[in-house]
Amino acid sequence: MGACACGCGEETKTNYVKGHNGRRPLTERFWEKVRPAGVDECWEWAGSLSRGYGQINSGGRMLKAHRVAWELLRGPIPEGLTIDHLCYNPPCVNPWHMDPVTIEENSRRVRANQFKGQEACKRGHAYTPENTRLREWGGRSCRQCDRMHARKSKTKNIALRPAVANHDPLAELLG
Repeated sequence: MGACACGCGEETKTNYVKGHNGRRPLTERFWEKVRPAGVDECWEWAGSLSRGYGQINSGGRMLKAHRVAWELLRGPIPEGLTIDHLCYNPPCVNPWHMDPVTIEENSRRVRANQFKGQEACKRGHAYTPENTRLREWGGRSCRQCDRMHARKSKTKNIALRPAVANHDPLAELLG
């Protein structure tokens, strides 16, 4: 048995009396979950993630870790603005990799950089204007892969047709 590490003086078998971990200061709990590096490098969040972004509990509310980092090191986020990751690495909490912008500007930047550095599809076909199909939802696909997939589907469907056409379930039951 020892004393609770939060400083309350209560005796405990573990480091903290149950429920006291939330009483530790947010800044202390935050920095325990950050893998800091140089100012120009990403500081990876080692705690809980939600949709790729770090999160931390504060008073029963989940806060985005990158927003906490901004407020701890750069000050309050201006009203009406959101934080944009300039490094496009969601678990990064380095506030010098962030920029407060409007939601519209953040969305524009995401669309503009959505395919940055991705010059070929997963099968190695180059994303050229002639070989790229832009999707209505903002994505893109490789025309060569689309054609290959369509050929495979057509071949598979043709191969299945005779088996389905000659299939007589009643004859099978009557044996």
